[in-house]
Amino acid sequence: MRRASHPARRTSDDDQTDRLIRDFPFIQSVRYAFPLAWTVNRRLCTVTAATTLIAAVLTPVLVLALAAAVDQLQSVASAGAIKAGGLYLWLALGGIMVFLMGVATNVRRATERQLSDEISLRMNHEFLSHAAALSLETLELTRTQDAVRRAGNRQGAAVLDVMMGVLNSVAAAVQTVGFVAVLIWIEPFWSALLTLLCIPYLTAQWYLSRSGFRLNRSRTTALRWSGYYSRCLTNFAQIPAIRVMRLVPLLLRRYDDTVNQTLDVSRKLYRLQAVVRSIALLVTLGAIVGVLTIVGRNAIAGEVGLGEFVAFWTAAWRLQSSLTKLAESTSSVFNAHFDIVNLREFMNLGTEDNLDRGIRAPVTGRIECR
Repeated sequence: MRRASHPARRTSDDDQTDRLIRDFPFIQSVRYAFPLAWTVNRRLCTVTAATTLIAAVLTPVLVLALAAAVDQLQSVASAGAIKAGGLYLWLALGGIMVFLMGVATNVRRATERQLSDEISLRMNHEFLSHAAALSLETLELTRTQDAVRRAGNRQGAAVLDVMMGVLNSVAAAVQTVGFVAVLIWIEPFWSALLTLLCIPYLTAQWYLSRSGFRLNRSRTTALRWSGYYSRCLTNFAQIPAIRVMRLVPLLLRRYDDTVNQTLDVSRKLYRLQAVVRSIALLVTLGAIVGVLTIVGRNAIAGEVGLGEFVAFWTAAWRLQSSLTKLAESTSSVFNAHFDIVNLREFMNLGTEDNLDRGIRAPVTGRIECR
């Protein structure tokens, strides 16, 4: 039988979560992550940002090169191979752009990995130094142990994810603007309406990230206890005493209870993500297919050329891909923002936001067992 959580404790946790969200807004995480990464290695930060933006800018330009190549191919088919020089030029330019995009992607991956290692080293050092400086009284608090659990998993990754999430979001936004520009150039009115698709995408990702932050915080204590029970049953130094005292059935039962609590939270989050993302995908695909149908009719009527239709078709589906990438990037940066909230909550222990504020009474020698 599962143990019910105490209503007063749940309300207190919810209030603390709301306070953290108010005290650490998204912009503060960006201001925290970028200067820190810059101080770790300026060269890697510069190369990573430059290669990310170069690949983003070349993608819409490649669509225009494809449209120009199709127009040249149509002209060659009607006028003869003697005028095929323009076609070869656009094909060569397209190949060069694809090569540059590949080089930029490979360089970005290499620099990102190097930057990840250096940031992780810096953040792990700061995390361990701060933990070693905390008083024993603070460390023994239940809420402190929960804060250590939440902050101790992704110190360096959270900083890098905020940086890369912002860069990838900017790159995806650049691609989106480029594809929308191509669409508006061919079909101004209906294509302009597609830009509104960014609003539900970004809103859905913020809602999912905020909900996931709340749900993950609510299961921190259960995760910490499940880890404790697991160590008791597998640690060689503890196994003899556990067996002599016949505590194995009790620990197994408590392990199952705490794991079931975390699974319940995970199921809620997974269902919420599936529903929200499916609705956003349905709206996006419906809008793109509708606009493609309109432009297809214009192409049949001769109002849109073959090259323009190919460019519109390609840009429309690449727009859906760039919107998906934008949603994933914003989701990543929002999740990393909440990881930094957890990190800064822990790093503020022992300062003005100390969790054990007001309990520093003189030690009386009393031992309390709960």
